[in-house]
Amino acid sequence: MEMQPEEAAANPEVQEELIEVRQQLQVVEAKIQEIEDKAMQSEELQAAQDEFFKELRQAAIAHNPEMENKFQRQDQLVEELKDHPELRMPAMERSPEINEKIEEFRTLRTQINPVVQSVAAQEEIQESQEEFQKAVFEGMKEVDPQADELLAQRSQLFDRYQKLAARM
Repeated sequence: MEMQPEEAAANPEVQEELIEVRQQLQVVEAKIQEIEDKAMQSEELQAAQDEFFKELRQAAIAHNPEMENKFQRQDQLVEELKDHPELRMPAMERSPEINEKIEEFRTLRTQINPVVQSVAAQEEIQESQEEFQKAVFEGMKEVDPQADELLAQRSQLFDRYQKLAARM
């Protein structure tokens, strides 16, 4: 929620506290992300993630069989582009072929994402996602036993931020 200048002048203490809480939230988020990144390096969690994505993909294909070709083409583009040196270049400096492949990937993604989001709402997929999230959380606790405290702290800071923002 953005604050208008006149509101900031009217609520300087709230504005100051809002900024402070946002900064604290960013620090906690960065710590959580670091722990999650380390946890996700485990083969077990990578396999669990792969399994969840496979299940999500299969559900999307079952929902809309046209998705199978789109997923295959997306995979092919990822393989072709993943280590390509031109990806680090500004679009204007890339070859037309690479820019075309990038645009094709983006187009596929915009076609695939709504179907994936639709099937992600299915109870079976939500249960699988919850299981995967639990596994990630357990992996995070193995990396850093204070992970659950950081997650609780993030929740508290977010709630505090929301309440302060509502006062603006």
